[in-house]
Amino acid sequence: MDKISRRKLLSVMIGTLGTGFLGSKAWAHSCWDCRMPSVDMPVSLGVGIVRTPEFVVKRQSYLIMIRAMRTLPFAKMNCMMGGPFPRDCDTEPLLQAEWKVWDDAEIIASGYSHTKGTGASSDKYLDKYLGRFVGVAHRKYVLEVKFTTDGSALNVADPHLIVMMTKQTDV
Repeated sequence: MDKISRRKLLSVMIGTLGTGFLGSKAWAHSCWDCRMPSVDMPVSLGVGIVRTPEFVVKRQSYLIMIRAMRTLPFAKMNCMMGGPFPRDCDTEPLLQAEWKVWDDAEIIASGYSHTKGTGASSDKYLDKYLGRFVGVAHRKYVLEVKFTTDGSALNVADPHLIVMMTKQTDV
């Protein structure tokens, strides 16, 4: 067996450690903004009230939204949801909701979404932001959403109610 010089051994060790460190950083960075939702449940957008199961939060801002698959023509679906691109919408959105976040019997946050223009879009989904709240670490909350208009025409787009941690503060 050949002897390896200290210099060669040191360079191999530094290279191995560096590759491992950079590789793990690249993997972690690729999913820096990927967060698992605290709540992700299918919902019907007909008039009525939906309550989530209890969910535990961190001390962080949380976004409440409806995410639907883009199965309808984009312009039509965007207008129906009151989405982020309100151009050429001549009717009120079908997706209108009031929401409350409960901590046992106490409402810690509430709001409504009756306007156009807050959300996001990708080639697969259209999101409508309903609101946000700031959680208290390790507390258990329940979200209650009351759909005030009949948005059931959007049910073909497999809508989901999502509560997700975010650093966004301008919702």
